[in-house]
Amino acid sequence: MRKSSIRFFALTALLGAGTATALFASGSYVGRPPKPPKQGLEMQINQQKWELGKQVYNNESVRLGGGDVEVQRPRLQAVQAMLPPDIARDKDFVSLAGAFSEAQLDALEYFVKRRFPVKK
Repeated sequence: MRKSSIRFFALTALLGAGTATALFASGSYVGRPPKPPKQGLEMQINQQKWELGKQVYNNESVRLGGGDVEVQRPRLQAVQAMLPPDIARDKDFVSLAGAFSEAQLDALEYFVKRRFPVKK
């Protein structure tokens, strides 16, 4: 065989292999199935606390008031510190000290701890 025909076949084989690889990479890959949720006490959510905490977080709940400002301020500062920096810019829970009932404040702490877990 001549060198030109060997080059032609080698080039054709390389292009064919490259095209086949590109075809398989265009969405035909089947990913692994999602992992099932973790079981155990740490994944069980108190639904009532979660919903109330979400309402307080989103400013959708009625503020019952009656809370002591000096008692709530440090707890709200701790909640504020748990938030990621980009979200903490938009939320100011400390200014709302005294506006929440004890149940609302507990629910807010619960919601933020579950919604924004601290990564170890």
